[in-house]
Amino acid sequence: MDATDKTNVLVIGAPRSGTTLVAGLLSAGKEASPMLPECTYITQVIQQFHNILRYSDPQRFAAYAIGEPILASMYRGMVDSMLTTARSHFKDIDYRYLILKDPVLSQLIDWIPLFFGQDSRTVCVVRDPRAVIASMLKIERKKKSDLWSAWENTPNRFLAHDLVNQVFRERRLTNQFTK
Repeated sequence: MDATDKTNVLVIGAPRSGTTLVAGLLSAGKEASPMLPECTYITQVIQQFHNILRYSDPQRFAAYAIGEPILASMYRGMVDSMLTTARSHFKDIDYRYLILKDPVLSQLIDWIPLFFGQDSRTVCVVRDPRAVIASMLKIERKKKSDLWSAWENTPNRFLAHDLVNQVFRERRLTNQFTK
């Protein structure tokens, strides 16, 4: 089976919604690739394409992109190159589905067919928003605890700065979600 026979499966959803768990479960299937790290680089390329297309001034757009098809072709080439690189890690494995995940890609869902092919599949993970918020706050508390431990071991002004920022970040999030 060559690369053109592979189907891209994209796991999207809000951060902390369970996208890693779902991607891991899908990757455990016999026809799936092993799990890759988040496809953040690909998402950033698609985000850049989106931003240029939607927000650039007409003069620059005309000079460098000419039109949407030309711009799409340039950025699709970058995404295809990254997918080829990702697939190269599994050249000795017979699989049908390349499992990719990035919660941020949820914001760019309209571009998935253009950059991943019309035959790509999307799995959108939805979780109770209260559980997502609780998970986010738990992570923020862990970051603060880790910074505090580092401060106790080796106090320095950089850690102090990070610790103070983390305390205020956690407090802002808590106030934002508990009102």
